Amino acid sequence: EGVVVQVERGEVKVVNGVGMRVLELVKQRDSRNTILQQLSHEYETDGADITQQVDDYIEELYAWGILEIPESGSGE
Repeated sequence: EGVVVQVERGEVKVVNGVGMRVLELVKQRDSRNTILQQLSHEYETDGADITQQVDDYIEELYAWGILEIPESGSGE
């Protein structure tokens, strides 16, 4: 388990080990497919079993403000 602190919101989220691993992979800027493949390998499960769970969790990360949608383009 681990915690994610959102200083701006004054919130703390407790996440399990898999959640922490997803955050690590996202932080590495891995693609969704890479994250799914890596988790399937690490946890010895079928990718179909975790796809919806990972997608739901990533949506929660956006809703919590932990992840932000990147701005498109730099204006150049």
